[in-house]
Amino acid sequence: MGLGTHGGGVGAARYLAQKWAKVRVTDLKPASQLVSSLKKLSSLPIKFTLGKHRPEDFLKAGWWFATPMFPKIPLF
Repeated sequence: MGLGTHGGGVGAARYLAQKWAKVRVTDLKPASQLVSSLKKLSSLPIKFTLGKHRPEDFLKAGWWFATPMFPKIPLF
């Protein structure tokens, strides 16, 4: 949760994907604001939900992680 542009979300997503986890990244920002982060993950089998957080993305997940920069606000 929270791909962001500071590197923490990219690092976490990359690490988990490289360990063969099924990864879905979700961020409230649209893809147009996350271009540099998305490019860094383009070679990995990661799914993205951008521009919103969907309840189903969290309910279907076995684990979920919020990046350190993620503000403490309601998810939905």
